[in-house]
Amino acid sequence: KLDEQGWDDRLIETACNDLLAQSVRQCTWHGQFPVVIDFHEEPFYGKVPPDDPEVIRRGKAKAGTTSFHTFATAYVSRHHRRFTLALTRVRAHESMLDVADRLRTRVEGLGIHVQVYLLDRQFWTYELQAAWQARPDIIPLRRTGKSGPEGGTRPLFGLQESQWVTYPLSPKNEEPLDISVAVVVLPESRQERQARLAKAETACEKAQQRVEDKAKALDDNDSAANKRALTCAHKALAKAQARLEQERVSKIRTT
Repeated sequence: KLDEQGWDDRLIETACNDLLAQSVRQCTWHGQFPVVIDFHEEPFYGKVPPDDPEVIRRGKAKAGTTSFHTFATAYVSRHHRRFTLALTRVRAHESMLDVADRLRTRVEGLGIHVQVYLLDRQFWTYELQAAWQARPDIIPLRRTGKSGPEGGTRPLFGLQESQWVTYPLSPKNEEPLDISVAVVVLPESRQERQARLAKAETACEKAQQRVEDKAKALDDNDSAANKRALTCAHKALAKAQARLEQERVSKIRTT
């Protein structure tokens, strides 16, 4: 095993990047290239190593866990094939700026002339946007905030026409930073509208069934826990019904 031979994750990362660098230097690179920086999470189900807990990063629940081995890779697409340039582990408390800067330094150290950086949505952070202002980069917008005119980026997702807008990125205690955002509205097909409506109808039926099940449970056992469960089921049903009504109105408007 590698760990028995004294290899830790940092040594393995260095060796992998050395091998990738050798492959890169065997190619001829003319012109500029778009470089993609991807974020990868591999589910982890064991116990966090006590000697190095930073190797496991927490994230949104996926595949039955909130713990992941997390990596980031940088690559270019040549002749419809992915050519990996560099990789790095994303440790538990690292910022996305540190990760992106590490990959950028490795890519540019290989002599690659970068046309634009295309980053995953996980890299949409104020820190990175502020530091990379002079660099050409494109990052998918993350949906943030609550509904309403002051709801973070959420109102941008409700725009009905494709357009360029200026979004003031301003977290607490930070100077506002104006970001140019391209809003692209794609036409929705009739089949897609029908699928959304069918999904809303199914969700409403399940919510109604859940209310009936919780009501029966309350009849069998008049406990405080069953009362709370029935209340939660009614709230979920109300949300599902509102969503279904919204989809029905949307279908009428587009027909």
